[in-house]
Amino acid sequence: MFIIGGNDHNMFSNLKKTINDYQIKNLKSDIIAGLTVGAVALPQNMAYALIIGINPIYGIYTSIVSMIVSSFLGVSNYLVVGPTNVMAIAISSTLGQYTGENYLQFIFLLTFLIGVFQLLMALMKLGKLVSYISHPVVVGLTSGISLIIGAGQLSNFFGLNVSNGVNFFTTIYNFFINLNQLNYYSLLLGLLTVAIILLLQHYKPQLPAYLISVIVVMLITYFFNMNNQVEVVSNFDSSLPKFNMINFEISTIKDLASSALSLAILGFIQVTSIVKSLSNRSNEEIDMNKEFISQGITNVVCSFFSSFAITGSFTNSFINYEAGAKTRLSELITAFFFIIFLLVFSPLVKFIPVASLAGIVIIVATGMIDFEKIKRTFKTTDFDAMIFIATFITTILLPRLDYA
Repeated sequence: MFIIGGNDHNMFSNLKKTINDYQIKNLKSDIIAGLTVGAVALPQNMAYALIIGINPIYGIYTSIVSMIVSSFLGVSNYLVVGPTNVMAIAISSTLGQYTGENYLQFIFLLTFLIGVFQLLMALMKLGKLVSYISHPVVVGLTSGISLIIGAGQLSNFFGLNVSNGVNFFTTIYNFFINLNQLNYYSLLLGLLTVAIILLLQHYKPQLPAYLISVIVVMLITYFFNMNNQVEVVSNFDSSLPKFNMINFEISTIKDLASSALSLAILGFIQVTSIVKSLSNRSNEEIDMNKEFISQGITNVVCSFFSSFAITGSFTNSFINYEAGAKTRLSELITAFFFIIFLLVFSPLVKFIPVASLAGIVIIVATGMIDFEKIKRTFKTTDFDAMIFIATFITTILLPRLDYA
């Protein structure tokens, strides 16, 4: 079950109570769940930064900051926040017109605005409005986003130096007319990544397929000196995320405001969907308004620590639950996993091919298409089918995701 409403001023007193009431018998389960999520989320979250067009280090920064904040302020014991494919493509499409040295500043400003809108909506108890967004809209949006994400990574997967187009079709067109630039080494490593993931998911689903695939490809790149033949993750800073002041320009705030509101709602939709699904399994009662407040605060904090907008992660949340998490400490364990990786293993990151991360993104994007839900939408009513088609077409056709 989940509840909308509640006494928001008790949020921090509830946090104190949660810490005081923690039972040490849950520690082992939380550690196992946290490490399991970390092994899956690490390569994925680096890849999501790639969707936005920034260094994968920011995927790790975002994971660390958001998970630490959410582990203290969140409500659900199983919800895991962080970078997601949907939010990454939404940020990318929103900021498509912004380039150059200040691109990161626009990302941080957008993240701040998203957090502010989420806080305002939650404090005014408007978060429950997301329940009125129809199912066909969500399915159409998700299906369209999956195509955009996959198409956007084709150039990285094939080793092409090509910029993405303004929509799905122009991106595909740019890809095909530049196929003569094909880098066979990049394609080989990308295909190897995909093959390892698919084989492990089929035969050994209990293993962290994404992490294993990246490690294998990274070692191949290292031992065969292929980092000179393919594009690899470069300029990877091993330091922890630091405070940075956002450049608050009124004109830019006005330009980004409507998009930030759309993305704030999009984040709430994803969180609501995850919590609804998990509550059906765990019978956990959740005050959704407090969870929305947590999301808003987390995004505001992220914006000041070199991180981009976050929301709940379907994949990581369900892995967290299935791995036996008992409390939100599991999310904090995942954050520590990222910190240890950043401080200890970051010298190896420069041997991770960009094509490998692109392969991960493509697999995740493919998994976003739920054909059963699409068929169900068409079987329900003609009106639902029309809404799905309209949302899907506008998503892949229009230059910005928030328009859809």
